[in-house]
Amino acid sequence: AANVVTDAFPDPVSTAFVATGQEFPDALSGVPAAARYEAPLLLTEHGGLPTPTKAALQALQPERIVILGGDVAVSDDVQQELKSFASDVDRLAGGDRFGTGVAVSKDAFVGARTVYVATGRNFPDALAAGPLAPAANLPSVLTDPNDLPRSSQFALVLGAEQVIVAGGPASGSGSGGSGPGIGSPGATGAGSAIVPAAPHAGGSQPLRPARLHWRHA
Repeated sequence: AANVVTDAFPDPVSTAFVATGQEFPDALSGVPAAARYEAPLLLTEHGGLPTPTKAALQALQPERIVILGGDVAVSDDVQQELKSFASDVDRLAGGDRFGTGVAVSKDAFVGARTVYVATGRNFPDALAAGPLAPAANLPSVLTDPNDLPRSSQFALVLGAEQVIVAGGPASGSGSGGSGPGIGSPGATGAGSAIVPAAPHAGGSQPLRPARLHWRHA
């Protein structure tokens, strides 16, 4: 990862993202944000910065470093280490991998009208959708495949009117399991549905519903 970054960013950068390389969700959630800011995304171990990552940061000379994920993913010790490479070190995190994805998207994509959604339980769908969201300058968030309320709330919190779901029922991005799922595209592999509106956190005013679209082979 460090070699790829230094090849792609030969000059100093204003912002660099850092995520754990031991689990996939936080790094995948950070790809659209990194693309939006034209910033590199580097990987770290939980308890310490790997030597290649340190060398990359020294070469990149970022003014700001953004950690993706909580201290369970990237420790406070790593955060302290990062302060030797940039004067401004921030952390974007939620209560779990899904919350972190939303926090990252809210920071980079204010008022996005469309959002990509993929299961956060496996990486292939999110990885396949990875280039699509940045190419369209759109956020991409991970969701629990069996939790429709959570999926709709994520989209609505971002202000989205349309949700593009990567993957189908067989992949875990559609209906199935014990919960209601995030929808089913039907036999044709294409379709749409209206996500029920969810209230603002801590408030009573409902947000407008969002329209879901499925994209899968």
